[in-house]
Amino acid sequence: MANDGSESLQQQLREIEEYRSLFEHHPNAIFAFDLDGHFTRVNPVCSELSGYSPQELLAMSWTEIVYPDMIETTRLQVERAVAGESQWFESAILRKDGSSVDLAATTMPIVVGGEVVGIYGIARDVTDRKEAEEALRVSEARFRALVEQSPLATQIYAPDGTLLQVNAAWERLWGVTINMIPEYNPLHDPQLVDKGVMSYIERGFAGETVVVPPIRYEPERTIAGVTEVEYRWVRTYIYPVKDERNQIQEVVFLNEDISAQLNAEERLREREEQYRSIFESTTDAICIVEFGGPLVEANPAAFAMHGYTYEEFMSLDPIELIAEEDRHLFSLSTAARNRIERQHARVKAVRKDGSRFHIDIHGSTILFRGKKHLLVVIRDITEQVEAYEMLEQRVAERTRELSTLLDLSYTVSSTLEIKPLLELIVGGLKDVADYDGASLLLRDGDYLTFFDRQGPGDQAGLSQVRIPINRYPPFWDRFMAGEAVIIEDVQSADPFAVGWRLSVGPLAHTTFKYVHGWMGVPLLLKGKILGLSTLASAENGHFTERHATLALAAGRQAAVAVENARLYDQGRQWAATEERARLARELHDSVTQALFSMTLHARTTHMHLEREGIDPQSPLARSVRQLSDLTQGALAEMRALLFELRPGALRDEGLVAALHKQAAALTAREELKVDVQAPAGRIALDETVEEQLYRLSQEALHNVVKHAQATHVQLCLSVQDHLVTLEVTDNGIGFDLGVRHPGHMGLTTMAERASSLRGDLELRSAPGAGTAVRVTVPIADEDEASVPAL
Repeated sequence: MANDGSESLQQQLREIEEYRSLFEHHPNAIFAFDLDGHFTRVNPVCSELSGYSPQELLAMSWTEIVYPDMIETTRLQVERAVAGESQWFESAILRKDGSSVDLAATTMPIVVGGEVVGIYGIARDVTDRKEAEEALRVSEARFRALVEQSPLATQIYAPDGTLLQVNAAWERLWGVTINMIPEYNPLHDPQLVDKGVMSYIERGFAGETVVVPPIRYEPERTIAGVTEVEYRWVRTYIYPVKDERNQIQEVVFLNEDISAQLNAEERLREREEQYRSIFESTTDAICIVEFGGPLVEANPAAFAMHGYTYEEFMSLDPIELIAEEDRHLFSLSTAARNRIERQHARVKAVRKDGSRFHIDIHGSTILFRGKKHLLVVIRDITEQVEAYEMLEQRVAERTRELSTLLDLSYTVSSTLEIKPLLELIVGGLKDVADYDGASLLLRDGDYLTFFDRQGPGDQAGLSQVRIPINRYPPFWDRFMAGEAVIIEDVQSADPFAVGWRLSVGPLAHTTFKYVHGWMGVPLLLKGKILGLSTLASAENGHFTERHATLALAAGRQAAVAVENARLYDQGRQWAATEERARLARELHDSVTQALFSMTLHARTTHMHLEREGIDPQSPLARSVRQLSDLTQGALAEMRALLFELRPGALRDEGLVAALHKQAAALTAREELKVDVQAPAGRIALDETVEEQLYRLSQEALHNVVKHAQATHVQLCLSVQDHLVTLEVTDNGIGFDLGVRHPGHMGLTTMAERASSLRGDLELRSAPGAGTAVRVTVPIADEDEASVPAL
């Protein structure tokens, strides 16, 4: 039994010794304090951690060494331990020297007899861990701040490719947030496979730092939620993050947006290609010349323009391209010496074959291959120079033509006599458009008659030719529109050539057989055609639109001049009529009254002589009778003269009435029988035509009285087919038409009057067979323009 007790005691002592050894040598601080918090036991580590000796600690409570900010938290843990719960917590103490120590502590109740009598605790120094954790926290915070603030789009992936984090730059780059793409995994992105970079991605996830080649990534293809974001060119850097055991913790992707750079490079490349294309394809010659040195570069237009191959051209001295006499106008050495930035000149250039051409040359300073050069742009302006010279020539021609028209205007305004005026117009057309023949036709109602003509061929009988204006209506339609008609060859099948041959009839084979080229222009005034001017040439296609323009201008001037001459002629005729009327009034009021008075006095004297019984055969009686006969004859002559000066019936009653009164007066005065055959009523004739026909009949009757010794005269007036015919026939002695009678102006005057009406005078006579005078004059419709009284 004793041995059993001794062994038990020894066993207890060994356990106590083991416990004390564990307490003393434990690597952590072991302590105990009562319910009031006073330490009842501490091991050496407690002194090491706190800096207090064991005796000092046993005189203190735990509240005296716990860090002030941690007392309340620690008290809560102690109270829980007093309540019977073991607690693990972290706290901190203040060392004796004032420094702090972070502790990780465990407290548990000390139970004796079923009651808690104190607290037992174990604590270890965790200051290094805390500092490491803080350093790690700061490092992580710094890393996350760096990631968030980085301009590079950053993604952090788990080793399996799960997306863990993205920064704001990434969200801006692709237009999505991380919440919108929770399932995205780069290891499963088919677009990366298509772009041929998946091997780089896999190497990065395998732990290799990788730079992925730039790709054009189109987010809408593989990133859900992206619809309006344009493609991006990105270069990706992959950095695997490993722990201390070299295990991959995370994989970081850095995406650099190089779209602007690549687009700029693309634009630069495109621009360079464009410049090169322009350089190669432009028609202007472009050369780059080193100042004072050789040619450096030239485009195809440059050597082609000068007739060289590229190799030949590049071997030339640039100054050799400019004609020697013009080299002073564009000097490369002068530009280099004086640092002239820009030059411009127009000079003559020299080709390989020695021919010369005009160029416009520009030089400007450029930077080429890091050195100043002269950029020379050459443009062939030969066509431009020739066009300018041609323009100057045309301006000179136009000036000459306008001067010609002005001279023609002065010429036609120099006279108001219609015949010389029209002759001047025909002559003036020679300067407007050179011709071999020219004609001037005047309109007479529905006909055109030749007034004047110049050129080869027989002109006899042309004045009698009358061309109906409706023979070929297209001609007249063109003329009425104020346009010229140009025929290149009158013998061709051209419709107007056919119309010309139809219009001139047989004259095409006689008078106008020389004609090939032809042009006609109207004399148009106020919408009415007064006539035509025609030009003819022996050459085909001689006349041009320019000739037509000038001829039309001359035709308008001619039309005005013709109208002015017509008005002048009318005014002159009106003045002559008024003057005859005035003379008739004066003679009637003076000489006629005196003659009448003389007649009365002669009759009165004769009656006195008879009452005085004077012998009627006495000289005095015969003288008085002779005086009475003379005064009566003079009075009759005066009355006839007054009628001729002022045929009132002609103006008031028309030509038919005037002819009847003229015949009656002649019968009464000359005792000559005159029969008149004329239409009943008044004939609608122009006043000028009436006047001239009346004067023609007057002249014809006067010639009958003076020369014919006739006893009977027949006067006929008729109108048919736009022609009026006046015929005076007598039964007198007649005369030989082949014998000229100097001094007799009557027939000449009659011919001139007929010609002025564009009429025909026909004379028939023979000795002993009487005489017939026949005048035929064309008349116009009332609504047609005509040129009267030429």
